[in-house]
Amino acid sequence: MRTPEKIAFFGHHKCGSRFFRMSLLAPLLTANGYEVLKYDIKERPFHFRLAHELDLRNIEFDRFAEPGRKLLNLSNASGEVVAETFKAAPNLRGVHVVRDPRQVLVSDYFHHREGHNVESPVGWVWDALKEDKPHLLALPLEDGLIYELDHITHDVFENQLAAWRPHPNVIEFRMEEFAGADGYDWPTVARLVAFLGVEERPPLKFEQVFANAEAKSWREVFTPRLTDLFKERWGRLLIDLGYERDLDW
Repeated sequence: MRTPEKIAFFGHHKCGSRFFRMSLLAPLLTANGYEVLKYDIKERPFHFRLAHELDLRNIEFDRFAEPGRKLLNLSNASGEVVAETFKAAPNLRGVHVVRDPRQVLVSDYFHHREGHNVESPVGWVWDALKEDKPHLLALPLEDGLIYELDHITHDVFENQLAAWRPHPNVIEFRMEEFAGADGYDWPTVARLVAFLGVEERPPLKFEQVFANAEAKSWREVFTPRLTDLFKERWGRLLIDLGYERDLDW
């Protein structure tokens, strides 16, 4: 397969994008002559509410369109972000990674409650998280998970995961398929590298895919009440992403 000039990683919040962006794609494609682009905040502090605004307002899509090999790493690939990316490089080759939405919710809850910064040294301020964190800290577990489902996780599901549309130039993966990956012979890594068509294979440090140490399995924390709410609001998303065949789970 011919090596493309433009490659885009379409990542989503709490879907392992740090592993794919930093541990896998950046070193692999840098070794193959690609310039790595990501959001870069010029006017600080940059205040935002919806997660994808970080990418939409701070990616230099014009640079991605310029001649030369370029990798664009997207952390919050909403419909608007995807549209701007394809506008800049219609013939790009893309990598899209999703995660079980139930686990996204749980990871969001624990990370937003315990670990995620409200303000970043690189210059952003997440106003929605600044408002949400005190509630997450005060509420008991079940109520906190439902609060999370109604707020930032709702944004991630609605504007990112549910807004995604398959594209013939984009290969699809589940984050879970890379759990335990230890080298180029791992099946999904091999399929990814073959799809990208790159020749150089530098040594890679396969760090932990599931990086949120605070999180638990969704099966440990989903109560009947939360399960019913999730099925009602986002059961279709689970089916569309291939994590369930129906609502009988």
